[in-house]
Amino acid sequence: MNPVDWPELHEAADAARVGDQDHLRRLIDWPLSGLPTMLAAVSAVDKSFRAAVVASGLSELDGAADNPRATKRILPAIVARLAQATVVYRANPDQRASFLAALGRGDHAPDGLTLAQLDRLASLAARAESVSDTYVLSAPLGETVVGRVPISGRLVFVLSSLSTP
Repeated sequence: MNPVDWPELHEAADAARVGDQDHLRRLIDWPLSGLPTMLAAVSAVDKSFRAAVVASGLSELDGAADNPRATKRILPAIVARLAQATVVYRANPDQRASFLAALGRGDHAPDGLTLAQLDRLASLAARAESVSDTYVLSAPLGETVVGRVPISGRLVFVLSSLSTP
């Protein structure tokens, strides 16, 4: 992987290459990465059940860094992309815009949520807007855009764009 000034990305790639999924899981911003997928699914749920489903989904995303069961289906796709990345380069404006638009899909809360949940979603939307750097991981599986949360350095993926290898 070519040099990129993002220590957490290097840590994540190293962890993926040696199979340290526990360490890798802690380098990913799961709530931000999973929010668009969760809210898209919640939109199809009856309004009377949405608050309960969102509470469960947010709890699972919040705990994903320390819960192998919560990430067992998606983490292999992330591991494969990081471990096999041969080139990393800054996303071009179109790639960046597409990535941020996909993350922004999480800022449209469906009806039926509590005020606390709406506040939490607003907080996550603000964090999504703070994603500063976007890079492309080029690997045999294709290209994957990854974003960086500036305060934590954590990686952000659009989980719905990843398929299991």
